[in-house]
Amino acid sequence: MEMSRMIGSAFTIRNASDYDDMFLASREDTEEQIANAEYVYREISAYIRKIIGSM
Repeated sequence: MEMSRMIGSAFTIRNASDYDDMFLASREDTEEQIANAEYVYREISAYIRKIIGSM
Protein backbone atom coordinates (compact mmCIF):
# COMPACT_ATOMS: atom_id res chain seq x y z
CA MET A 1 0.00 0.00 0.00
CA GLU A 2 1.37 3.41 -0.83
CA MET A 3 2.02 5.90 1.96
CA SER A 4 -0.72 8.32 0.94
CA ARG A 5 -3.30 5.53 1.29
CA MET A 6 -1.83 4.51 4.66
CA ILE A 7 -2.08 8.08 5.94
CA GLY A 8 -5.58 8.48 4.49
CA SER A 9 -6.72 5.26 6.14
CA ALA A 10 -5.31 6.36 9.50
CA PHE A 11 -7.07 9.72 9.16
CA THR A 12 -10.39 8.05 8.34
CA ILE A 13 -10.15 5.68 11.31
CA ARG A 14 -9.12 8.51 13.63
CA ASN A 15 -12.12 10.60 12.56
CA ALA A 16 -14.44 7.63 13.03
CA SER A 17 -13.06 6.95 16.49
CA ASP A 18 -13.42 10.62 17.46
CA TYR A 19 -16.90 11.29 16.08
CA ASP A 20 -18.79 8.00 15.71
CA ASP A 21 -20.73 7.09 18.84
CA MET A 22 -19.93 3.39 18.84
CA PHE A 23 -16.73 3.01 16.81
CA LEU A 24 -14.60 0.04 17.86
CA ALA A 25 -11.44 -0.79 15.94
CA SER A 26 -10.75 -4.47 15.50
CA ARG A 27 -7.47 -5.95 16.67
CA GLU A 28 -6.53 -6.63 13.04
CA ASP A 29 -7.23 -3.03 11.99
CA THR A 30 -5.24 -1.76 14.95
CA GLU A 31 -2.27 -3.99 14.17
CA GLU A 32 -2.38 -2.91 10.51
CA GLN A 33 -2.43 0.78 11.50
CA ILE A 34 0.53 0.30 13.84
CA ALA A 35 2.51 -1.49 11.13
CA ASN A 36 1.65 1.24 8.62
CA ALA A 37 2.65 3.99 11.06
CA GLU A 38 5.99 2.29 11.71
CA TYR A 39 6.60 1.97 7.96
CA VAL A 40 5.75 5.62 7.30
CA TYR A 41 7.99 6.69 10.19
CA ARG A 42 10.92 4.65 8.85
CA GLU A 43 10.49 6.00 5.33
CA ILE A 44 10.24 9.63 6.45
CA SER A 45 13.21 9.21 8.79
CA ALA A 46 15.31 7.75 5.97
CA TYR A 47 14.29 10.60 3.67
CA ILE A 48 15.25 13.23 6.26
CA ARG A 49 18.60 11.53 6.87
CA LYS A 50 19.21 11.50 3.11
CA ILE A 51 18.36 15.20 2.78
CA ILE A 52 20.48 16.19 5.77
CA GLY A 53 23.36 14.07 4.50
CA SER A 54 23.35 15.87 1.16
CA MET A 55 23.70 19.33 2.72
